[in-house]
Parts: sequence; structure tokens; C-alpha cells
Amino acid sequence: MVTIFKNFNEVVEHKTISAILEEIKTGKYKHAITYLRKSLSEKKMEAYEKAKKSLPAFTPSGKFEGGRKLEFLVEYSNVMILDIDKLSAADLQNAKHLANQSEFTMASFVSPSGNGLKILVKIDTPKAEHKETFLKVQAYYENLLKLEIDKSGKDLTRLCFYSADENLYLNENATVFATNPNKPCHAELVSASPPPTATVTATNSDAIYNHCVNFTEKKVQFVNGSRNVFVHQLACNLNRKGVSLQEALVYILTDFGYDEKEVTQTVNSAYGNIHEFAKNSQPLEGWPKAGMAELKPKKLKTDNPQPTTNDAYEDDEDQPKPTQIDRLELFLSTRYVFRHNIVSGKLEFQYFGKKKWNVMNDFIENSMLRECLKGRIKTNLSSLRNLLYSDFCPLFNPFEDYFYNLPKYEPDSSLPFGEGWGGADYINDLANTITTTKQELWQQCFKKWIVAMVGCVLDDKVINHTVIVFSGKQGLGKTTWVEKLVPKQLKEYLFSGTINPNNKDTLVQLSECMLINLDELENLNRSEIGSLKEIITKTQIRMRKAYGHNNETMPRRASFAGSVNTAQFLNDSTGSRRFLCFELEGIQYQHEVDIDNVFSQALYLFKSGFRHWFDQEEIKNITENNEQYQLRSPEEELLLTWFEPCDRQTATLFLNASQIAAKLAERAKITINDGTINKIGKALKKHNFTRLMRKGSPVYALTEFTYEDVDITNRKTEQ
Repeated sequence: MVTIFKNFNEVVEHKTISAILEEIKTGKYKHAITYLRKSLSEKKMEAYEKAKKSLPAFTPSGKFEGGRKLEFLVEYSNVMILDIDKLSAADLQNAKHLANQSEFTMASFVSPSGNGLKILVKIDTPKAEHKETFLKVQAYYENLLKLEIDKSGKDLTRLCFYSADENLYLNENATVFATNPNKPCHAELVSASPPPTATVTATNSDAIYNHCVNFTEKKVQFVNGSRNVFVHQLACNLNRKGVSLQEALVYILTDFGYDEKEVTQTVNSAYGNIHEFAKNSQPLEGWPKAGMAELKPKKLKTDNPQPTTNDAYEDDEDQPKPTQIDRLELFLSTRYVFRHNIVSGKLEFQYFGKKKWNVMNDFIENSMLRECLKGRIKTNLSSLRNLLYSDFCPLFNPFEDYFYNLPKYEPDSSLPFGEGWGGADYINDLANTITTTKQELWQQCFKKWIVAMVGCVLDDKVINHTVIVFSGKQGLGKTTWVEKLVPKQLKEYLFSGTINPNNKDTLVQLSECMLINLDELENLNRSEIGSLKEIITKTQIRMRKAYGHNNETMPRRASFAGSVNTAQFLNDSTGSRRFLCFELEGIQYQHEVDIDNVFSQALYLFKSGFRHWFDQEEIKNITENNEQYQLRSPEEELLLTWFEPCDRQTATLFLNASQIAAKLAERAKITINDGTINKIGKALKKHNFTRLMRKGSPVYALTEFTYEDVDITNRKTEQ
């Protein structure tokens, strides 16, 4: 039995290899794989990677319980998988034909990409010898196929993605690949092994060893972070020179024995390339040529010789020497892992073997330069920076890394659109941790807002045009609830505080942040509210960053949320449809809703074409809901205090906006100017006063209140 996984580490079920091979042959996932291969042929690499990651995969080497780590292996299958990538159609057909002729090939099939070959081989060794056995199987098939085989197959936890190949080859009676030296069942492997006579004298061994050490030191330095690399390359060079494994171990353990077990394992791994033994055994200068010829085995003829992974280190006079930039890249690669964060625009790095990512700064740059110079790498700070800020460091998008690695949301087709996983609606569950005065409207708005939030960080063409605003007293936990919307992995892309719409840093935050939580929104004046509305709708930011040399066009990624402590805070009379305002009655800010599940559902909805924007009817409902949060101007307050809208038949006055302003000036001390008349005109339209045309000029049908009417109305309000 072997194990089938999804999302790389989640155990799905256990099946026999025969059952899995049958599913590959019958094309159980043919549609997904056809799409994957089409994406690859069209060079749509992002779509290709997504499609591949969505495929189930199995572990040919055994059965796992609880995860895909070595400690979770409960049953070893004695099956080895070999992987050959990036083949032309002709090479793939030829390789498959040759592999199927071998008595050891249990199965072979085309990889999901359509340009690779997978080979399954039965072996007779225990799991403890899996890596050593892989090297021997690898050597046999490389010799047979004249192709390089991916070394990742030596990993016992190696995954193999499902594929679709109706011409899959299966031989359940294949011969077991025996590694017992007393049973030479595969002549090709034995013939490629070093002959017993291929030994070197002690004197010559010393000379060869010293030569190999000097040659290896030109390529790699024996320093912290690259000791294993150095030992492995030294052992490879000794192997090619015909020095026996036992002699090599004595030499290397004597001079470089920092960890006997680790060094021994590394040397054994290098000597696993038995087809390279004595491959480069020409005598050194001053040696007698006689007596050395037998060290070099007869080379196999091939029309398409494939280079091995270590060819770059061969002691060959025809090989070009590595350039300074090559040496610098190799030196850095054995100590650090780099990536360029395209969201923050910063260079990040890991110390080799560590998990924490650090942001590059001047101190680190200078420390790296110091380390390079101590390692005898000729460079300077300018050259180091030029290298680090180039395609030497791969691009990294933290939002894509998070969202595309979420557990897949699988909706139940029998349920309404947007629900799934047994009917659970995680977005709605999260929305219901808040109780508002308009709960149904809140649920509808929140779902649209969070789906737009996902689209905004993943698609440069999608903008979240709305802001969630909570109204309620202090201490309810509004800010805490909003900040929990950002997953722990993305906390550095959250900003909480006051923003200045006219500040350059705010523009940068629009591109770098996933969520901007606006504090004290009610303190913004009318001009700042207008600037905020402009920012909310901005699609991209064009500016030159600090210390940058060129202007950059950055996508808008941020979504907005905010909270206020007052009931009325909207002071822009031109419209408020961008603000999704809700008065809180209760909030569970310490809820246990898994935000990963929420975003998995939101991602599914976004990719499924869910309408995350509002239509005209929905905008009307939002505007009506926002009326209670709207601050009225003095002109609007006075208009509603002294006048009432009515139809033509019941009206007692027919006045235009200027005449109404004059009437209000009699009641209150207001200055009549263009601004006053403009505000009154907007208020008349907003509250649906009947507009008529008299002698070519607009007038409004009104009923005017007396002082007594106003007093009675105010008293009723108090009651």
C-alpha cells in the first residue's frame, strides 16, 4: 500500500500501486491534466503551477500515517521512482521504449507535464538503504537511457503527481533490482563498476588527493555553510581520478572529519556515481603514462551524451574556468537563500538551513561582503548589490504564496452557490460574530467586501471600492476584530492608524498593505473625506520610491476598514455609497472561526465569478442605510426645521433656492452666498421636494412651519 496526498501533506487515502497505475491509465484526472499541459504549452506558468498543485499525488516508496515526514512512514513498499524531465517528444518516446525493454522496469508513464517520464522499479533493500540503492538504480538507468535522472528520487518521502497516460506500461512480474554483490543479476551495472585492478599506488594516491584538494578549493571553500558541498565535490573528483572509496574516506576523514557520520554519508553518496569512476584518470604532469591506462574504463558510445550534474567540476583543460560572478553566486548560494518580495519591494534572505526570513539591510550587506572577501572571492559592495538586486534572486509574492497554498474549498453542488464543505459557509460564520442593527444587509455586504479583498491582492485589475465602517461605543473590540481579518502569515501587511491622503507614504501603503484599518475616521474633515474617497477608488500608484532611480507603476492592493465611536460621521453630502456603515449591537472579537477557511471560500467565490460589486438597487439600499450616519449641514437642518415638502395642491409657498435662503436668514443668522444656496439646492433634491417650473425658473412646492409648529415638533421629539 502507498499513500495519496493532497496539498502535499494531507493524507487522503491508501491504495495499492496497481490501483493508482490503473487510474493513471484510464485517465481519472484527464481533464485537469489536459488543461495543465495546454497551460504549459502556452507558457502560462502560473496557471500550470496552480493546476499541478491541485492534482493528488502519491508516495511510491510507502504508506504514511499522519503526514509526509519520514517518522510517519509505517510501511515500506520496496519500490523506487525515477524521474526524467524536460524531454523532447522524440527523446521521450525513445526513453520510454528503452525503459520498457528492461527486465527491472515495473511501470513507466508520461509525467503530468507531458515532457517527462516516470519509471517504477522494485528493489530488495530495506528502507535504511533507500538512498544508496537509488544511486545504483540511477546509474543503471542513466547508462541504459543515456539521460540524466533527477536525483530527488532518493528522497523516501518523494511525491509523484497523478498523470494521464493511456499507453502506461505495467509489468507486475518485473525482476527485482538486487543490490547484493553476490548476485550480479544486471550485467550493465556490474560492467560499469570499477574493476578490481583499477587501483593506484600509494604515492600516486597522495599526489592525486593533493591535486583534487587544490582543484576543489578553486570552486568551493571549506567554510561553515558549504562544508558538505566541498566534501561532496572533493569526493566526486577523487572518484573520477580512480581513487578507491576506502582510500578517499581515509584521506577526507583525516583532513576534513568535522562529523564522521555526515562525512561518510556524503562521500558514499558521491561514490554512488559508479559510472564516473576513473573517468578522468589521465596521469598528472611528471607521471609515467604507462600503468595508468587501466584506470580509465572504456567509454560507452552514445549519440547524445548527457552531462552529469557534476560535470562543471571536472578537471578538464577544455572546460572554461568559472568567472568571478559564477564564483560569487556559488559562494552566496551555499550560505543563503534569497528572494525579492515584489509586494514590499525588499530583498529577503534565509541563512542556509534556517527557516526565518530576514530583510536585507546595510549591516547585512557589509557582513556578506566581509564573508566573501574572507572566502577569497574578488568582489566589492557595488558588485554584490548589483547581483543581489538582479534575477539571481527569484521573485516572491507573499499574497499568492498564502492564497494558493490554502486548503482547497470544495462546494457541495446540492447547496446554494457559495456554500460548501457539508454546508458550512465560513464567511457567513465570521459575519455572524458581529451583531448589527441591519444583520441581513451586513451579511450581504461583508461577503462582497471580503471577496473583493481577495481579488484586490491577487488581480491587478480588481479594486475593492468599498470601506467597512463600524459604529459603536469604545471598548467593544471593533479594532481587534478587524485586525484578525489578516492571517498571521501576512500580519506585516496590515496597517492600523490614521492616514494622510496627501502623504507619499500613504500611496506606498496602498500597494504594500493587504488591509488598512482606519482609526478615528470621524475626525476627518470634508476635504479629507473627499481625498479618502479618491484613494479608495485609485487603481494604481505611479511614483518613485525612496532611493529609487526610476518611476514605478505599482498595483493597488489594499482594502479599507474603519471604526468610529460616534453615531454620525459622514460629512460629505455628495454621496456615501463607498462606505458600508453598520451600528454594532454586539461583537465576538475572540471568535474561533478559522480565517484560512474563510479566505479559502472567498478565493473559490472570486475564481468562480462571484459578483463582488454592488448593482444599482443594492447601492440604493446602502445609501438609505447610510442616511442615519450622515452629518447634516446647518442649511439642511434649517430647511427641514422650517419647511416641509408637499405636492402642488397642498403647497402654501412656491420658492426657488435663493428665496428659501432669504426666508431661512430671517429665522437664523446665516450668511447668504453661493455656497449656502448650493447646499440648500442639494438638500431640496436629497429630500425629494417637488420641483416645478414657473416662468422658466425652478421653484419648489413648500409648506412653511410657524414657531409654534417647530416647538410642538421638538417637544414630540423629546418625548
